[in-house]
Amino acid sequence: MIKSKLVMFLRLCLAYLLISIQMNAYANNQANLPISPSVKIVNDLRVLQEQVNLKQLPVVLLLATEDCSYCKAVKDNYLLPMSMSDEFKSKAIIRQLYVDDYSYLRNLRGELIGGDQLGLQYRLEVIPTVLFIGADGKELADRIVGVTNIDFYGSLLEERIIQARKAQQAAFVQ
Repeated sequence: MIKSKLVMFLRLCLAYLLISIQMNAYANNQANLPISPSVKIVNDLRVLQEQVNLKQLPVVLLLATEDCSYCKAVKDNYLLPMSMSDEFKSKAIIRQLYVDDYSYLRNLRGELIGGDQLGLQYRLEVIPTVLFIGADGKELADRIVGVTNIDFYGSLLEERIIQARKAQQAAFVQ
């Protein structure tokens, strides 16, 4: 009887050990998977301002909410591929900012504000809205409001980036 309990105990220990080894191997494999690419989220406008001043590029800023399917479509189909493209990395800084009332970020003075407050500052009426801004946060090109014609959205983005770059370069020259 004692021998059978001992054998059962040893089997349980062995099973536990094997399960632990498998879970550890799974965790290690998951840790080594590449991180899926994403458009960087703005958490501090001061950091963004430093990047703009350093690279002397305009910012393409997607104002979105977390549950907006149109925002996700703009991000995944246009902004993400642009942010990964070497061609566009030299043309603009691409970021997103959540304007939900529970999203927080630091403004240019270092104060913690809600994303919805920033949306109010930009007179945001429709999401998604894509802004083209400079280091001071001022708009350099006409914003893209909503998603009206998906067939021309990419070319509209490119046109506005060119417009923003020209305005940015004129501002740096002065």
